[in-house]
Amino acid sequence: MDTITSLTLLAKLRDTQDDGAWRRFDQRYRPMILAFARKMCVRDADAHDIAQEVIAAFISAYRDGTYDHDKGSLRGWLFRVTHHRIIDARRAGNGPPPRDGGWPNLESRDTAEQIWEAQWREFVIQACIKEVRRHVELHTFEAFRLYVLEEVPAEDVAARLGIERSAVYVAKSRVLHRMRKLLRTMEEIW
Repeated sequence: MDTITSLTLLAKLRDTQDDGAWRRFDQRYRPMILAFARKMCVRDADAHDIAQEVIAAFISAYRDGTYDHDKGSLRGWLFRVTHHRIIDARRAGNGPPPRDGGWPNLESRDTAEQIWEAQWREFVIQACIKEVRRHVELHTFEAFRLYVLEEVPAEDVAARLGIERSAVYVAKSRVLHRMRKLLRTMEEIW
């Protein structure tokens, strides 16, 4: 599996010369931080600043030893720091008016944490999809993608791919089976 555990990734970060590990860390967690900030109605430019600040804060905390995995998960640490940075940005007036007339309640840690967890799960599922795609035949994944992810009717998928309708259902079943197994692992390692 191409995806490595957060603990393995953290161990690789100890080597200050391993730019690849830091790049993987950034590629894995920056999009999550950006997405969460945007969900919390932070302007795009400010969301990028927040993501940069959180990544830089983690690098600093990790290098000086103030980040301790035994005291809490990386996921929890990233949430706490990101949440505080977003509150600071919103207090400074850095947010567009919400479309639905209400701001997400950032002062409520529970509300923010629910949004973070939903966002985190979405990213884990996307990582699962990417990983499963590497391990199933192209036509199987394409049938799954069209039918499940794009919600194209099975008859149309079958016609488009030149397969039987029953093959679309089999592809869905095979991919979902692999994803369920992988999801349990991915939730632990992310």
